[in-house]
Amino acid sequence: MLGANSTFCLPSLWVAPALPFSPVPETAALSDQKLICRQEDKNLAVLAPLCMSGFVACSLQELEKQYAPSRWSHRMDKEAVIEAHVREVTEGTRRAQATMQTVLHVPYGGSDGEKLDIYLPTDPSEAFPLVLYIHGGYWQFLSKEVSGFITPPLVTQGIAVVAVGYDLAPKGHLDLMVAQVRHSVAFIVQQYSKISGVYLCGHSAGAHLVAMVLSTDWEEYGVTPDIKGAFLVSGVYDLEPITHTSVNNLLQMSRPAPPLWV
Repeated sequence: MLGANSTFCLPSLWVAPALPFSPVPETAALSDQKLICRQEDKNLAVLAPLCMSGFVACSLQELEKQYAPSRWSHRMDKEAVIEAHVREVTEGTRRAQATMQTVLHVPYGGSDGEKLDIYLPTDPSEAFPLVLYIHGGYWQFLSKEVSGFITPPLVTQGIAVVAVGYDLAPKGHLDLMVAQVRHSVAFIVQQYSKISGVYLCGHSAGAHLVAMVLSTDWEEYGVTPDIKGAFLVSGVYDLEPITHTSVNNLLQMSRPAPPLWV
């Protein structure tokens, strides 16, 4: 349970300790150079433009760093971190596909990005649980083609794994991606009638997409998936702060209208 002074100023689900809230002068002009945290209902804090009193300053430079995990390493620079991650997931996927029964590039829609890589257990004729994995990459990087690295310990236990592809930014916008991953779930449960339960797993941006899947009105898709669990790993759920960072250069998310103060 969040304390009275908890804050979500940093990436969501990272709950910072109480901060010393220093008031900003009421004469401060609206500025794109700073963001600040605002207490709301004395329970949560959100990012907002620097425009009113009762806020704490947070520089755009600091915000950019907080939303760039590749900059957090003390051992490697940003590019080396990204290269190491891509190398590991690519090699892990190559090894998985070399040793497992797969059905690759299965279309679940008409777009180039709407494809699935399916990793099947040894005996798919029996009922099996299925893990649907949605990759991260800030909705603009990575792909299902490097998502098979998670499969070996699952498939060897009789669990099918489906790596979901979706249209990345700038081709895909966020609303489209959400619709695509929802469609992928509906498609896969219609294709495999012997699924004993669906488990959703998403990393980073993929965790955000899993959260959106969990809020789906399945009547619109004509199915009722038997979703038994979800694993949301290092997810990003509060998207408003991202609109102030370079992550949004390709996403082009619009900012909510500022509140009217009286």
